[in-house]
Amino acid sequence: MFGFNRSASLLVVYLAFALQHYTFGSAVLWYIFAVPLIVTVVYGLGTYDHGYWTSRGIFSPPASLFVGHIKTVITFREQGGLCFKRIYDTYKDLRFLGTHQFYQRTLVVRDPALIKRMCVNDFQHFTDRGFFFREDVDPLAGSVLPNKLRGMFPLIDNTAKEFLTRIKNRCLNENIVNLNNNKTGDMKLTNELNNNSNSLGDKADYSTLANGEKLVGGFTADAIVPCAFGLKSNVMDDEHDPFAEALHAFYEMSLYNIFEK
Repeated sequence: MFGFNRSASLLVVYLAFALQHYTFGSAVLWYIFAVPLIVTVVYGLGTYDHGYWTSRGIFSPPASLFVGHIKTVITFREQGGLCFKRIYDTYKDLRFLGTHQFYQRTLVVRDPALIKRMCVNDFQHFTDRGFFFREDVDPLAGSVLPNKLRGMFPLIDNTAKEFLTRIKNRCLNENIVNLNNNKTGDMKLTNELNNNSNSLGDKADYSTLANGEKLVGGFTADAIVPCAFGLKSNVMDDEHDPFAEALHAFYEMSLYNIFEK
């Protein structure tokens, strides 16, 4: 019913009618009808549009009043990206699911085939979705919307190649033996050792477990820091880098850590 919960809407109508016609001048009866009416109105406003995904046959996790599915972000317990990663990892059997950021509908897509289709065939329909940017305030964000984003694909491809190059160099420097990626975000990096190191034996094992999320996050930071601050960082290889500590404090969502570091 216009985005509001149907049951709550009907209850508001009944309570308002009773408040108007069935109090019989009694203050007690007035409060009996008025208090539930106010609570129901607040509940209806807090759950506005939360039934949108379900009404279209798309699963949506239980949402909090008003804030939707980002309660942990609003209460500074979780960073936004980590919040959606948690939602993404929780519902592994679904191809996609619907969420809300306050009253903004957000579709979380998990199916790689759908992601590919959205990024290629249906690209023009999704380039201007997501957070709102004012181009006069943030010209950099506005410059990539919506048609100019296609021109970034070569840049993305070059960035991916640079990331793989740094991983290979790290493998060579640390003698990490590459193994297959797993689905938890941790990955084992493999490396063909130089032929000159045969003295250690053909069956020597140099495998070690590396955190893929830290590597990708570090590389992303190293790419952004020079553009944003004009400084060089080494977050990918040094967890004690000043920018690494600042990012760690930010992701903890602690005001004390943010200002301290």
